[in-house]
Amino acid sequence: MKRKAFISVTVLSLLGFFANAQSELGELDTSYVQDSTYVLSISIFDENGVMRLPDLKEWRFKEGNDTIWADPKFDRSDWVKLSPEEISAIEVNEDRVFEGWFTIKIKLDSSFYKQPLYLGQSNTAAADIYVDGQLFQSFGNTNFRDKEYKGKRNFIDSPQGISWPINQEIFLAAHFVEYHESFYQMPKGFSTLGHQSFLYFFNKKSFQRFQNVHLSHNRLGVIIITTLSILVILFWLIVLFNRSQVHMIYLATTTTLFLLPTLFSFLGSFSTSTSNLTFFLEVLEFPVAVAFMSSFIFLIANILGVRVHWLIKLYVTVGILISFSGYFLSEITKHYAMAMAIPVAATCLYYLIRYRKNLKGPKAIIVYGLLLTLSLGIFFRLFPILESYYVPFALPLSLLVYLAFWLKDMIRDIHDKADEVVRVFNEKKELVENQNVILEKQVSERTSELNQSLENLKSTQTQLVHSEKMASLGELTAGIAHEIQNPLNFVNNFSDLNKELLEELKDAVAQNDQEEVTAIIKDLSENELKINHHGKRAEEIVKSMLQHSRTGSGEKELTDINALADEYLRLSYHGLRAKDKSFNADFKEELDPELPKIKVIPQDIGRVILNLINNAFQAVKGVEKPLVLVSTKKIPLAPFEKGDSSKSPLEGGQRGVLITVSDNGSGIPDNIREKIFQPFFTTKPTGQGTGLGLSMSYDIVTKGHGGTIEVESEEGIGTKFTMHLPI
Repeated sequence: MKRKAFISVTVLSLLGFFANAQSELGELDTSYVQDSTYVLSISIFDENGVMRLPDLKEWRFKEGNDTIWADPKFDRSDWVKLSPEEISAIEVNEDRVFEGWFTIKIKLDSSFYKQPLYLGQSNTAAADIYVDGQLFQSFGNTNFRDKEYKGKRNFIDSPQGISWPINQEIFLAAHFVEYHESFYQMPKGFSTLGHQSFLYFFNKKSFQRFQNVHLSHNRLGVIIITTLSILVILFWLIVLFNRSQVHMIYLATTTTLFLLPTLFSFLGSFSTSTSNLTFFLEVLEFPVAVAFMSSFIFLIANILGVRVHWLIKLYVTVGILISFSGYFLSEITKHYAMAMAIPVAATCLYYLIRYRKNLKGPKAIIVYGLLLTLSLGIFFRLFPILESYYVPFALPLSLLVYLAFWLKDMIRDIHDKADEVVRVFNEKKELVENQNVILEKQVSERTSELNQSLENLKSTQTQLVHSEKMASLGELTAGIAHEIQNPLNFVNNFSDLNKELLEELKDAVAQNDQEEVTAIIKDLSENELKINHHGKRAEEIVKSMLQHSRTGSGEKELTDINALADEYLRLSYHGLRAKDKSFNADFKEELDPELPKIKVIPQDIGRVILNLINNAFQAVKGVEKPLVLVSTKKIPLAPFEKGDSSKSPLEGGQRGVLITVSDNGSGIPDNIREKIFQPFFTTKPTGQGTGLGLSMSYDIVTKGHGGTIEVESEEGIGTKFTMHLPI
């Protein structure tokens, strides 16, 4: 962890200021100590115009806070002088605060006559400076308990010169407050106070010079960060729109890693050394620096088309991990992080020498720029006495030059490719023109073939629909043949009986037996009624057959759905029995007696009911106790849509009639349940079904009558078809 006493100097070291400033801050000559009063003379100023106050071990100290302690007359007999070890061992309390007072007596000799002084503080803690009991100057804000604590953030914070009395003892008291934020951790053996005094004097000339240098370096920092930020944004935009240029990804990454340490140090100059921001910036500073140096290897290797060996990747990874621990463990890891620049540079040079033949075009510029930046960084680290303001500009300038040449080559390459495209286009255009005649002829031939295929398809479709209707009609006819036999038998039987009764009537008339005549006439009348009844029954059956066989759209008419369902249930059963004498099944009706007549096309709805009942009887074949149930029900509102219990499928919530056909057959498998209403889909053996029955039924109910038809099925339990027709 960096010592707080040098956080401001660390910021200036980025801009080249630390090398000079560090050597310019001299120490106080203790030969001027006289009876615990330290006499200061202008001769103590070093050549840069800086003079430190006595070391902290010469100050008297008491932890805590009381403004009365600023009074020179206050009894300080219990105050102590701290040793360097005790100063390093100072720790914050449970509120993460260290607060205390330091006092000392000083005297300015006659050499300070008309010589203004400027007071400075070497760390970023908050401090109130009292002179002879009066508040003279504040660095930051020490009012921590009111949650207004602010540490000193400026390297130089002295708004005006000092005019203290000469040759007179001055009692100097400093109220020192330092707050450690939540993540900040101070390693043992370190102190933000430092062993030297945290206060020093500038003369007027040095104050102005340091102030100007501080401002100029801040401006330079802004220029560097702005330049690098623009460059980073530019390169990432290029990467965004040219992802195929892999070397640009490495280039953008290296530039970003180059920007981050500079940005961290710049942001740190606006924060106290014990803040969370400073903590995170210092933790990240060395890993990012190591990652930046290591990125040179991967960038140059990519430019040269070389794969980085796994041992180098491992070394880089270990270096980054070790640099992370540098903030918490030891300064040694920081030196290791800086030392990584040497093997990184050696590896890059090895690649360049070994694969120099691969270095062609503008890519050479970026390699030279990287090497120049790395070399300058190592050189000015080894010889910090030299100014290095221009080092951060070496990389961005080389990258800009490379970018210009790269764009030039890319534009030239685009022009060459465009010319090639135009040439190929002209060749293809001529070829296309020659092919157009052939294609038009082929298109004409294919169009004629397609038209013929379409006509064949329409004819086939018509035949399939007709076949489905005829199959349905055939099953119906078989049922009708069986069903019409009963009324015909009754008609024949009663006709024969009437014939016999007529012979008996003749005999009764001849014998003038009026009582017998009356009885025979009564029997004849009753038999005639029965003949008429069964004749109409036969007429209804024939009429149903004729209606079912119609192919026109028909008109809707009021229809008794119960009668329709009963009729087709019986016809379906007897039709299947006529085709297969071994077939047998129970059927049951649950017809709503209050069901109203509704307007439908009888033959179409009859065809749907017949189709559903036929399918149900087919489904129960092989079942131990086969049962087909046909039910009707009047409902006040339309049924809810499948999967949606909040809406009705009919607009306005109309009343409706439900017709349900269910069976206890084997059920419909899940994988085909969604397909049963599709045209030409059938589960019957080949040649026994067209796959149009349910499809036509679906169209009749939904499109022809505005209703719905749904299926529920469970394998091994049975199937239920529910048809809803609006009233």
